[in-house]
Amino acid sequence: MIRHLVIFFSFIFCALLSSAQNPVYVVFTSNDLQTDFSTVNFPVPDYDKSESRDQPHMFRLRNRPVKFFRTFYYDNRKDCPDNPPIVKPVSYLDTVEYCDWDKLCPDLTLGEAKALMDEWWEKQVYFIDRREIKDGMMRMYPVLEMRSNY
Repeated sequence: MIRHLVIFFSFIFCALLSSAQNPVYVVFTSNDLQTDFSTVNFPVPDYDKSESRDQPHMFRLRNRPVKFFRTFYYDNRKDCPDNPPIVKPVSYLDTVEYCDWDKLCPDLTLGEAKALMDEWWEKQVYFIDRREIKDGMMRMYPVLEMRSNY
């Protein structure tokens, strides 16, 4: 019962966080795509360097038990305003509210996960992969969710 209350309040917290005008910071640890609860940080290897300033990244969030799967993309195209990953000290997370996807994801229902993604749709979302933190510095990727227009 207590665990469900903690999950519920974590979900509400992330939903409230993402409903504000502030950016949404999502912290996770990338892992193998074969797990039930996976977050993959996939640098696109063969990108067109004449079109992008930085190496694009694809991020996949998955909760296999509830059949949830979403893809986000980072690309700093030259034909758009410059939008590089932001590098900040990890201590920056002490100054902002953030969503720890590793803790939240396994307990989300499909409906809760979809509602959270819908909240993020209108916001600036930054993904922070713990595996990329080096010497106390982290990269925050400004991402967009890949969604069909139909």
